[in-house]
Amino acid sequence: MTNSLTRNNNNCCTKTNSTFSGILKGFSLLLFAVMVFYTGQAGIEPPSNDLCADDLVQGCTNELACNYDATATDDDGSCNLPDGCTSPTACNYDSTALCDDDSCNELDGTFEVTTIRVIITPDRYGNETTWQLLDSTGALAGDGGPYQTTGTNETQPDVITDVPITIFNECYTFTIRDSYGDGICCAYGAGDY
Repeated sequence: MTNSLTRNNNNCCTKTNSTFSGILKGFSLLLFAVMVFYTGQAGIEPPSNDLCADDLVQGCTNELACNYDATATDDDGSCNLPDGCTSPTACNYDSTALCDDDSCNELDGTFEVTTIRVIITPDRYGNETTWQLLDSTGALAGDGGPYQTTGTNETQPDVITDVPITIFNECYTFTIRDSYGDGICCAYGAGDY
């Protein structure tokens, strides 16, 4: 069931319920008879049909928006949908974001790691596998691959890379890629990382 508002000559809004409007539209006598019957039921009141301009509440009516207003009856176009991390203490803070999307990576101040160890177990087609470790500014902290291609689907030996960390209290993004697009597990060996 949907409701819609339309303005009449008195600058009042008529609230139309689609469940009833499809049946009763254009049949004023039938509408009157139905309303009389409807109000004649024990203690049941008909729904209010007129909202005047003073009754309209401007605001955001999108329930997904950060500034959703449950009391708004008329959407004013002000809705802010989630668009990034709004926490200034997060390493992925976005100063242009208006509405938090729950993607914030908060730093707790206990980051004392000096090395990140990346262990790659290539599949049969190790030459398709590469990886990168980027800091929050997009600067490359470490990378690896492509690796050796072998002639069997047996598990390949691990390749270990230690990436020294020089910037502490930083967020890093690890990305592994398979250039062929079929991943590193499992049809052609048990690749892993």
